[in-house]
Amino acid sequence: MQKYRDNFDRAKQEVDFDKNPFEYSKTIFKKERGQLLLTNDQIYDHFKSTYEVPKSLRRYRDPNDQKPEFPRIEFHGIPPTLEELSSQIKRKSSKSAPGPDGIPYIVFKKCASVRKHLLNIYGKIWSRKQIPECFGKAIFVLIPKKDRVTDPKDTRPIALTNTISKIFFSVLQTRMTRFMLSNNYFRANHQKGFLPGISGCLEHNTLLSESLKDARKSERQITVCWIDLENAFGSIQHELMLFALRWYNFPPLVRDMIASYYSKLRFSIITKEGPSKSLSYNVGLFQGCCLSPIAFNIVINILVDKLICNEKKWGYRFKFNNKYTESILAFADDLAILTRNPKHCQVLLDEVDKFCEWTDGLRTKPSKCHCLCLGRRNTRYTSYDPGLSLGGQCISTVTENAPFKFLGRKIDNIGRTPSLEGIVDSFLNDLNKLDAGVIKMLKLWLGLALTADSSALFRGSNSFGMSLKRPSELYKHLRVSKRYILGKSHDDIVTSLPKDEDAPEMINIRSMQ
Repeated sequence: MQKYRDNFDRAKQEVDFDKNPFEYSKTIFKKERGQLLLTNDQIYDHFKSTYEVPKSLRRYRDPNDQKPEFPRIEFHGIPPTLEELSSQIKRKSSKSAPGPDGIPYIVFKKCASVRKHLLNIYGKIWSRKQIPECFGKAIFVLIPKKDRVTDPKDTRPIALTNTISKIFFSVLQTRMTRFMLSNNYFRANHQKGFLPGISGCLEHNTLLSESLKDARKSERQITVCWIDLENAFGSIQHELMLFALRWYNFPPLVRDMIASYYSKLRFSIITKEGPSKSLSYNVGLFQGCCLSPIAFNIVINILVDKLICNEKKWGYRFKFNNKYTESILAFADDLAILTRNPKHCQVLLDEVDKFCEWTDGLRTKPSKCHCLCLGRRNTRYTSYDPGLSLGGQCISTVTENAPFKFLGRKIDNIGRTPSLEGIVDSFLNDLNKLDAGVIKMLKLWLGLALTADSSALFRGSNSFGMSLKRPSELYKHLRVSKRYILGKSHDDIVTSLPKDEDAPEMINIRSMQ
């Protein structure tokens, strides 16, 4: 009986593989989900103490800065149009989980006639400036961060909201982003988080890398500080968000709708024992809403503007093709400050402290902040500890043994190395070894002899091949993609930066052309 069951399971796996090899591969490498060893009361008490707190009644005064100019281009204040509605629905994934109402996106994708009724609903909401209560309802699904979770803090809540509300706020979010960009309230050269058509991580890391390279080449002094904000999204007071909207001249229509929405936010948590009681969301930006990224950018933009005021005076900037680089690099809550010496950097860090105190919620996390200072010490150009502090605590210095990641890229204090050719040769050898290892495992997986010809693995499907790519080829493709993305950037400074002209894959492409 057991032998029959094993044969049946194997036959079923073969059928699943033939039907869709890629989906079957996901089941092989899929990790087991962690277990939530929490009761309903434990989860409820944790989220109640976190979000159902007394709302802040603080009235924020204007910061001691020059208020932004009045908008040259007014906010697009007419109700949502059918074109906007259709565009947002088209972008949404049909596999996205529905909210409490159980209506998936596929309903609005397939039934075009429903969109007209949806448009009428949105028009009434727009004219009344009041958000319905159903728009503010959400379900939290907890994703374990560990194998066995006994503390609610070790979970990551995923908010499921109604699709009808997500479509509405997607239209509003697009208009708000366009308003901020068209009036130059967002400095797209500095803040690249959550902005359309911008590869912010790649562009900022490229600019940062070139700035450090320029400092090492010319042996100029440079100080870089990376700032980390603790629970940034969850620490924004609702009144602070509404103040930021007034600060950047959003019309009362937008402010009233967002205020109405946040006054009606309620959520429940799904547990093994069923859904919990409903809770109100009194602090922090609602991470299940399309508006939260743009709302956070607007709040943090007050700090970015403050730092930019001192950029020409203290920032580290180098000239390339008659253009100066930027020294304030922001990606949502990730912030990097580049200055010409540690004293100037400390002054800007003090401004960050003042801003966090003014917000009555945001806090820096000095234990996760880092700094790097390069300069001459005893006639030798090297890295050293500048002694910077944030929030009364010292900031750790980046070293070879204590690197960290900024926007996905490893940062350390290693500069130019005399054994560059050896490193390149070693890297290419590793790629070749990876190619050989991948080919070997593919042959074993397909049941082929190790001595069999491997060309069929990499031939196109028209030539009866599997259309696979060697890791070394994928690496070259990624390098070319990086060059293409940087070349198409909206940031003139990024497009003018030096390129890796000697990259072998680029030489091959030019020879093909």
